[in-house]
Amino acid sequence: APYPTLNHGRFTVVAEGLKEPVVQVNVIDLSGRTVHQWSATAANGRLRTDLALDLAPGTYLLRLRSGDALGMTRLVVR
Repeated sequence: APYPTLNHGRFTVVAEGLKEPVVQVNVIDLSGRTVHQWSATAANGRLRTDLALDLAPGTYLLRLRSGDALGMTRLVVR
């Protein structure tokens, strides 16, 4: 989950209980377009990464995929 969920493009992504070490991270706008994507590495089933993205104000979806597991949450940029 990202925090803070209401931000200015700077946020931290935290995920726990991941079974695979490689995590695909996507930021998707509400039209379904991927605006940022990258791979991150989880250690001991846990991911924590700080991000500073140049995003236009609006609502986005943050999607994490680790193996067969998929998680999505909302992110609001002011």
